[in-house]
Amino acid sequence: MDQLENDEITIMFGVPAMFNDMINQPDAAEYEFEALRFVNSGGASLPIEVLERFESLYDIQLNEGYGLTETSPVTHANTSDARRKGSIGRPLEGVRAKVVDEEFEEVPRVEEGPVDEEEAALHEITGELVVAGPNVMKGYYGLPEANEEVFTEAEGTRWFHTGDICYWDEDDFFFVVDREKHMIVTGGYNVYPREVEELLFEHEAVADAAVVGVPDERRGETVKALVVPTSDAETSPEEIKQYCLRSMAEYKHPREVEFVAELPRTTTGKVQKFKIQE
Repeated sequence: MDQLENDEITIMFGVPAMFNDMINQPDAAEYEFEALRFVNSGGASLPIEVLERFESLYDIQLNEGYGLTETSPVTHANTSDARRKGSIGRPLEGVRAKVVDEEFEEVPRVEEGPVDEEEAALHEITGELVVAGPNVMKGYYGLPEANEEVFTEAEGTRWFHTGDICYWDEDDFFFVVDREKHMIVTGGYNVYPREVEELLFEHEAVADAAVVGVPDERRGETVKALVVPTSDAETSPEEIKQYCLRSMAEYKHPREVEFVAELPRTTTGKVQKFKIQE
């Protein structure tokens, strides 16, 4: 943050963990990034609460984008004049994208996103995000079976399966709900960790959070939250559980809440959820 201010940095690309760390510094409000004119987040889902707090503190628009290593790497982006909070944006020029069901049929668009995920029937509006374009890789070298799993040929187009659960709206904005592999199935119900994480970030005592599914004899899986409390937090795991229970369906709320000093992350800031589940 000192470098951003002192060296008058004008453009910043970061991951959500970086922006969350910035807004949770004790002296966060004392910084003035007067030279900064473009800020973009990628690499993981950006909680709306983090976006709004960052913009409120620094009066700079924070845009979210999306892509994968296999797509060289960007496919979607919000721009200064066309964006939706909570969205990964629209496909870049030359990139085709759509949301499909298990039969590779297009999932109907919502009128305008984001939707209230607590009220919406997500199973009716979500599917897997697939993309196509000149930026998509030819395939994994020497791995024909893996290529068969991630590509679908349809009407002359070779579509890449991203593995992300998504919905889209009539204005062509896309909204990632979660990674397909991160979805929790508890007692026959589907729970998307990001929805629970978004709620946790709204709690004033939560500095960081991650949600995973852990084994449960009765339900198959149950929802567990790891929470990094703020330095001045006056709360408890039980209070966090009750907070979630008041704000979402009973089956979605974390039955286990553990306070930790920090979350395990990769060098690029992504939460290592497999370590939380160990």
